[in-house]
This record gives sequence, C-alpha cells and structure tokens, in this order.
Amino acid sequence: MSNKSSPMRSYHPILHRCREHIRQALYAVRPALAALTILATGCQKDVTCPGNVTRKVNIRFMWEESVQTLPDGMNLYFFPAGEHESIWTFNIPSPTEGTVELPTGIYNVICYNADTRGIDFTETHSFHSFSATTLYPEQSGQPSTVPTALIPDMLYGAITERLRVTECGIEYLTPGHTVKTCGEYLLRIWPQQMVSRYNVILKNVENLSAAKSIKGRICGMASGCNISSGQPLPPASKMEFQMEASSENEAYGSFLNFGAYPDVAQTLVISFSLSDGTSVEFSGDVSDQIANSYDPKNIDIIINGLKVPDTGNDPIGGDSGLDVGIDGWSVVIIDLSSEKH
Repeated sequence: MSNKSSPMRSYHPILHRCREHIRQALYAVRPALAALTILATGCQKDVTCPGNVTRKVNIRFMWEESVQTLPDGMNLYFFPAGEHESIWTFNIPSPTEGTVELPTGIYNVICYNADTRGIDFTETHSFHSFSATTLYPEQSGQPSTVPTALIPDMLYGAITERLRVTECGIEYLTPGHTVKTCGEYLLRIWPQQMVSRYNVILKNVENLSAAKSIKGRICGMASGCNISSGQPLPPASKMEFQMEASSENEAYGSFLNFGAYPDVAQTLVISFSLSDGTSVEFSGDVSDQIANSYDPKNIDIIINGLKVPDTGNDPIGGDSGLDVGIDGWSVVIIDLSSEKH
C-alpha cells in the first residue's frame, strides 16, 4: 500500500467568500457589457441611405468675430448619399442655432443666409452643382456681348461633408476635413463670406468739383460661384456702381461681387458727368490690384491722380491735350448734350 495521499484543495473561509463576491459581481455586470457591445456595434454600422428612424440634430452656426451684422436666418439643404433619395430642406429663423429632424443616414450639407434677394440659386438638385449666380436686368434691343450683372447681396455659405446621423449620435467632416463626433447630435457649421467687397477709392482728383456725378463700371467679373467648391462661374460680366465725393479731391464707391473671372483682365471705367453737358471717362486695367490684394474678400482699388477737365474750357474736338494723369490709362470725352438731340 502506498503511503502517498491524494491531493486535496485547502479550504480557507476568507478566500472562499472573496471568490463568491467576484463571481456575483461578474454576473451583475454581464448585461451591461452586452448592452455596450450592442450600442458600439450599432454606432459603427455604415448607414448609406436614410432609414426609418429619425433623430433631432441641433445646429449651431459658428460666426467669425469680423462679421458685425448677422443675417436674419439660414437655409439648409441635406443631400442624402443614396441615389434617388429626397433632399431635405430647412429654414432656421435664427443666425445662431436651431434644430432639424432627419432620418438616420449619410448626408452632404449646404447652408446659406436666408435674407438674399439679389442672388439666384441654380442647379440645387445636387450637392456638387449647387450654385449662386447674379441676376441680370432685362435687356432692351440688341443684347451686349458682355452682360451687365446686378450687384448681389451679401452671401454667407458653408458645407458639411459626410454627415452620419445614427441612432446614437452624429459624425461629420469639418471644412478642414477633421472628423468630428458628437453623441449629443450637435452639428457645428462655420459660415464663410462667399462674395467679395470691392472698394474703389479715387485719391488726389484734380478739379473734382467740376463733376456733377460719378459712376463706376468694371468688366471681367465672375457671374457666380459653385457653393461646394467655391469656383467662379462664367460668363465674365460687367457691373455698374455709384460713387460719391468724400472730400474736395477724393471719391469713393463700393460693390459686392463673386470675384474676378480667371484669365480675363479686369478693366475699371470711371465716368464723370460735368456741368457743361459733357462726360469724361477714364479707363484702365486693375487686374494686378485685385490679384495682389491682401484680403481677397475685402479688396481696395486705389486710383491716384485723375485730372477732371475744367468746365470753363471745351475739351471736345481736335487735340485737346487732355492729360489723363495716370500712365497706361485712356480717356474718352462724350458730349451728352448732343446725344439728346
């Protein structure tokens, strides 16, 4: 008979109680772990088209500090990623925040301020073709080869790509393509100024007091822009704007536009109507000033040293010897009184 005894587990009452507590704790947390697993799986599911579940998404517009006057409200377009799906549109009567309700799915988003009147929105059926264009007055007679566009209103716009609305939150790309996630259904949108302000400044104008009125005209401007890409749209157009004397030898005018049209020279024409029934027009190329502007959304065009003819002398006919005052600029004298007869 062997003297070896069978191995036996030693029993310790304190260790036994600890094992029981651990076993009970594991049973208690098992349902919670299972729920978390299901939730995580549901959030990661790639929803390619709108589903049957809707969620409220809070919108917050993030304005730059330089924007002093906010618009009355914002329009939003939600373009589903799936084909042949309905486009969801909303008007938020506040420039700061609002709420929309959407089916779960993936969307590309376009927004713009709702208080525009002098802008036409075209190709709105698609995120990639959505465009803002200037309006044109009704033309009488033979249409001009270079259309005259109306000055647009201030336009702010923004895009959000790959907005995923799920049953447990949202995920989206910012303009810098940084992924943002938010379980609270909060979508932040950064509106940007989509038109440029052009400030035309005349300095050291000789004999400015002889002018009854001043008008400006600029050619070679874009007719609109694509909202999603920001690219300017054809055709190259011209715009007219009013100017006012700001001092005895300075004048100022301002207008909004979608920017300079590429590969086309921007020609500025300044027209002075004089008290003797004549008008003098100065014209020159300002493409370099526009292209080299420090702020592409706020452009100063400065013209220095124009010489308005004295109304006491008739500048019309023959070689008047009229000095434009600026190298590279040309001048045209028009007898307005004779054109009326």
